[in-house]
Amino acid sequence: MKKFLLGLVAIFGMAVCFTACGDDNDDNKEETVSAAESGTSLYDSYKAYSAADAETTEGKVAKATAALSMYNSYKNFQNNKEDKSWAGEFAKSAASALAKDKTGIDENATATDVLNVLSDKSLVSEETTDKIQAVSELAQALNAIF
Repeated sequence: MKKFLLGLVAIFGMAVCFTACGDDNDDNKEETVSAAESGTSLYDSYKAYSAADAETTEGKVAKATAALSMYNSYKNFQNNKEDKSWAGEFAKSAASALAKDKTGIDENATATDVLNVLSDKSLVSEETTDKIQAVSELAQALNAIF
């Protein structure tokens, strides 16, 4: 009987030990994305979104991927727009990416235009239910700049 109880206590002790050794890392932390990467990604995603051919399957996939990337860049901006230095670097990197593709671009004016368009609350808000339509409207707004 003592051996049975000793075995039972050992099994219970092992269960407690293994449970206590679990991973306590918080996986729900939002990653901070660099403003320069996010701004460049916004322009690159817009360019890919505009160039994708929606008539083919590959084009639809490319358009959807670019739309998701563009939306993620937009959300990064919305999450960090209160930090003026982050928002400024974001806009400058988007304008710089545009200037690499096109000549004669006033990067400061373009950066200001990017900030103005992305600060428009009517593009995508928490109440927006149709995210696909919202991304389409975001692309149309960026079309005036890029």
